[in-house]
Amino acid sequence: MENRRIDYRHTFEEPERLPVSLHVGAAELHGEVLDLSVAGMAVRLDEPAAIRPRDRLHVDLSLAGDQKVALPAVVVHGQQAPTPHLGLRFLPAADLQASDARDRLLWRFLVAQQQRERRLRAIRPDSAKIIRKND
Repeated sequence: MENRRIDYRHTFEEPERLPVSLHVGAAELHGEVLDLSVAGMAVRLDEPAAIRPRDRLHVDLSLAGDQKVALPAVVVHGQQAPTPHLGLRFLPAADLQASDARDRLLWRFLVAQQQRERRLRAIRPDSAKIIRKND
């Protein structure tokens, strides 16, 4: 499968995954971030949910320390088995300055994660990530 992504996407391994809350109407879903970019994210849900592509939702994500970000998003794809996953694309905020600030916050976080990973690999080469075939 061809990778059509433009933005850098950071994959989080099992112990490093970030908790995430998704709000769809009055429902609140919980899960963990599998990967993250400025443009979107992949989420593993704790429980199956009746969400379909093109559904809109809001994402609440804690990045590092007390950095929290709220993101409007649309579901791009999903699967229910064997574990529920969603692929989300972030939507622009109503205010252009708010969108730019959000993107800068995500970029800073992603660059810090990438630098941290490189330092770990330099110290422990066996800690390098396994690249998935479809990325």
